[in-house]
Amino acid sequence: MTNNKTTEQPIVDDSGLSNDPVVEELLRDMSPKKKEDTTERPRGGPGKPFVKGDARINRNGRPREFNSLRKLVQQKLTSPAMDSNGDQIFIQGRPVTVIEYLIQKMIESKNTKERQYLFELAYGKVPDEINLGMQTGTTIEVKLTGDD
Repeated sequence: MTNNKTTEQPIVDDSGLSNDPVVEELLRDMSPKKKEDTTERPRGGPGKPFVKGDARINRNGRPREFNSLRKLVQQKLTSPAMDSNGDQIFIQGRPVTVIEYLIQKMIESKNTKERQYLFELAYGKVPDEINLGMQTGTTIEVKLTGDD
């Protein structure tokens, strides 16, 4: 039986997300892990150089869990869109994914920010033009001064 309906209902029930074992495992993996460290470290701050053993140094780079989060979001966005009753959402007689459903909602939105974002996704951001009220070909000289 085909269910051809479009709905204003949320795609994912907020309470259902916390019961997802994949999400729970990801959140558990991303939680900060404490380890005992009794070594004396110099107190660092903005503008101070790094010294050996400085806690601000990120030797491991970006956390690997971020890639797991990205994959999870991509997986959720490419899954079939469901309404709050668990029925698949159809647009123009065809089943759609969550990302297709969200794009359709942005197209139909009366919120100008959402529509602007949609256009920027499709065609790129419009460059900002700076008009100084000068004639074309005028040279602008910039002098930077400061303590060396």
